[in-house]
Order: sequence, then structure tokens, then C-alpha cells
Amino acid sequence: NPTIETKLDGIDLQRPFPGLQSFQEKNKSQFGGRDIEIKELFEMVENSPLSIVFGKSGIGKTSLLLAGLVPELQQNFYLPIYVRIDYSNAKSPVLQLKEIIFDRLKKQDNSVTEFGSRTLWEYFHDVKLLDGLVTPVLILDQFEETFTLGKTRAAEVAELITELSDLAENRVPVVVQEDYQRRTEMISSKYGEQHYRIVLSLREDYLAQLEGVKKQMPSIKNNRYRVVQMTVLQAMDAAI
Repeated sequence: NPTIETKLDGIDLQRPFPGLQSFQEKNKSQFGGRDIEIKELFEMVENSPLSIVFGKSGIGKTSLLLAGLVPELQQNFYLPIYVRIDYSNAKSPVLQLKEIIFDRLKKQDNSVTEFGSRTLWEYFHDVKLLDGLVTPVLILDQFEETFTLGKTRAAEVAELITELSDLAENRVPVVVQEDYQRRTEMISSKYGEQHYRIVLSLREDYLAQLEGVKKQMPSIKNNRYRVVQMTVLQAMDAAI
């Protein structure tokens, strides 16, 4: 039948591979061969506040995140927030991050308030998506660009690392401590809980640079997932 649509979600069904491009969330039905990795990565994210995903350039990390992990999270009461910082943007990395987070959360829950002057730590502790039924997962892809393209924006990168570190380690930011001290109030015990998850994805040849932030973010060494080349059986599964 010549009227049958031959394209699905932007991929030609006769040539269902995007070549050098990554599979996207909408291409999950064409993304195969990584079922074990999806399950393992999901379990790591579910059980760990911070997860590090790494692998060689072009191995398929972004495809695994977008077409594998993201749909799995959505089916299990998580809200993935996929971010790739644009270091050519005039806005600071932290501001970009906050805008993307707010827009994504607002679409899910219209009652969500804007960031204002709050840090990432404050915001993720204050906001309870759908009364806490949904857990946000912040996914920062291509994180090696923090150490490459971000070199010319050292102060802004330092701000980003500080905010992410406080979030990952559940460490009360200095500005929040000072504010409580001025008001002579005790910090609420509710801040001990972490109703959020963080995923950092980067090329494995930049793991050494990531180690440079372990004093601020010591948990980067606890939960790491290496994406490796498919086996023959996995490749066959993907092809079929």
C-alpha cells in the first residue's frame, strides 16, 4: 500500500538507525540491544542520590540515557530532567540549569514555584512534585564539556560544581547556613531526606578531571556505570 507511512518518529523504517546521531526518547521502540544496561542503570539511579555514567566517545551513552533510562524512569514515578549545558550561551551554567529545571517541573505540576534566589539544594528540598509522588532525576549529559568548553568560564563553572556538590552530598549550602544563623533558627530535619536523583554522564577519558572535584563531591567515586561496546548477541538483538 503506497499510502503506508514509512517513517516513525523521524527514523526511516527501512533504515532504522540514526547513524552518528543519538537515539532520542521518542525512538525507544527502535532502540534495542541494551536491555540489561537499562535495568542496571535504573537500579543504580533508584538506589543512589548520585550516579556517574561513563564510556568511550561514540559508545552510545546519550542513546542509553534518552531512549533507555528516561522512558524507564517515567514508567516508575520519576521525572527525568535532561540537560546539556550550553557554554556558548551568555547565561551562566547554573542559570541555564535552573531555567530548564523549572520549565520541566512546571509542565509536570502547575503548582511548582519559581527558583527566585534559592539554590539547587533549597529548591529540590522545597519542591514536592505531585505531593511527593514523583521524584525528579537531574541528568547532565556531556559533562566533560565542563572541563573543556567551560575553561573560559572558570568562576561560573566553580559555582555550578558547588551547587551540584551541595545537592549530591545533601550538604547545607553556606548561604543557607548564614541565613539561618542570622535568624537564630535551627535547620529543619526534613532536609536530611533526598527526594531527587542526579546523573552525570561523560567520556571516560575525562574521569581524571572529574576526580578533581571529589573533595567537594566525594560520592562521585561510589556509583559508577561504564557503558561498553555491545556484544555480538546484543548487536543481533538491536538489528532484529
